[in-house]
Amino acid sequence: MLSPEQIEAAGDAVAAVYGEIEARMLDRLAAALLSGGGLGQADIVALNLLAQSRTAELMAILEEHRAEIDAAVLATAERYLEASDADDVARCGGAPAWPRQVRATVQGVARILARDNIQMVEGAKRAFLGASIEAVTRVNAGASDPERAIHSAVRKLEREGIGIVTYQNRATGAVTVENRIDVAVRRHVRTQIAQDGMRMAEERMREVGVQLVEVSSHPDSRPEHRAWQGRCYSLVGDIEIDGTRYPDFYAATGYGSVDGLGGANCRHSFGPYRHGMPRAYEPDPKPACGLLGEEVYALEQGQRYRERKIREAKRELRGARLVYDERRDGDSLAEYLGAKRKLRDRQEKMREYIDAANARSRVPGAKVLHRHPAREWAGDMPKGGIAVSAASKRRALERAELKEKCLRAKYPVFDRGRLGQVGRATHEARRSGGHYDVVMHGSPQLALPYLERTDARLIADVLRSRNDYHGEPVRLLSCCTGRADEHGECFAQRLADELGATVTAPDGMLWLYDDGSFTIGKKKGVNTGSMVQFDPRRKR
Repeated sequence: MLSPEQIEAAGDAVAAVYGEIEARMLDRLAAALLSGGGLGQADIVALNLLAQSRTAELMAILEEHRAEIDAAVLATAERYLEASDADDVARCGGAPAWPRQVRATVQGVARILARDNIQMVEGAKRAFLGASIEAVTRVNAGASDPERAIHSAVRKLEREGIGIVTYQNRATGAVTVENRIDVAVRRHVRTQIAQDGMRMAEERMREVGVQLVEVSSHPDSRPEHRAWQGRCYSLVGDIEIDGTRYPDFYAATGYGSVDGLGGANCRHSFGPYRHGMPRAYEPDPKPACGLLGEEVYALEQGQRYRERKIREAKRELRGARLVYDERRDGDSLAEYLGAKRKLRDRQEKMREYIDAANARSRVPGAKVLHRHPAREWAGDMPKGGIAVSAASKRRALERAELKEKCLRAKYPVFDRGRLGQVGRATHEARRSGGHYDVVMHGSPQLALPYLERTDARLIADVLRSRNDYHGEPVRLLSCCTGRADEHGECFAQRLADELGATVTAPDGMLWLYDDGSFTIGKKKGVNTGSMVQFDPRRKR
């Protein structure tokens, strides 16, 4: 019998190999996007054909890692089947059985991974197609220029990773569950290892005539498994021995079903048991930290969520580095440094989360959670630093931080003072007539989001990156941003050029009121100015 901890770790080695394969596939597809492949084709059919043309290339990456996959599967099978068999031998005797089981297990895992490989290639093509279509759509809608659309698509492709269809309705074809490839592989491998270990135990019990089993337990078990964990059962129906009742194993645990013992994501197992033997497990084990099992389970789910966000940030950082290596300009440097900062922030939040969880321990020295680096790994990260001056790095960091601050805002209201309060309170009322209202302080030549000086290029990048902007005309509720100089230049005109969309802006001081109305002029309440329309001077 394998312990819950052994089952938990059983898929890590193989999943790590697939994490590296995923990274290589994503980098290859990102490079294809950066080379311009497909974005000159606005036709969806053409894009789909382009995605399908990547099949051989993606399969070749898998083939290059074939020996590494096989070695990881064999090492995993040998290690955990030997451990499971040794526990069973200690419980009821007999000769080791694991050597003859290893081959069957390796073959079983290979069949599962063959399906995962096909799904992985299809998932990679879906991700490539989805990113390409989104980029083309934004370009055609005038919400982005081709270059920036490609860079956004690369970051999206890397960030979201490769998903595979895990469960699909056979009747309708609807996808009900889609997992990241590393998550799916880890679950598939450990489930196969655990199930084969239990099959070995069943065969051994038949050979030596043992009819009772003990089921393992762990304090953070999912609620629906707590009713049957840590108990002893009979393999031959309900029986009673010396006054002790042993319920039917199959009826009690749902062994063999997806939701039962040995099913998807189950860390329970069972092994031989003889009446009167000391028990290795108990039905309601208490965590060593002294918390309730339900509390530990909830905390572990929170850790899993943060692990996924760290993997996502690592993939996004890799994509941002690819874009920077292609462009090597200030904007791509800001994107790269922003992605790097996001990863650091998420790692720091993970440390804080684990520290806070461990601070809840009621037993001195006993931890509630442990960090699992293998579950945060997302393939090799870019090697080597970026050689830029301290001043360039500082400016890029400032731009990245300002952009992130603007993207976090619920509405495009970029101010924390009185203007922001009024803007947020009236935003819904003002969004009418097909305009996209942006509220911030400004001047004829600059925008001042959160009172920080910036240019039209950054604001355009912010708007394109916001989920609530879809390329519609922009109305700038920002003082004097529509006041042009003798050359016709002003912030609103440059924003229209950068964004590829019409921008209207005030030619004087703007006073915004709680009901969503506004006046333009030097004196509050006296309307002496107007909103001026600026169209893009070059087609995007």
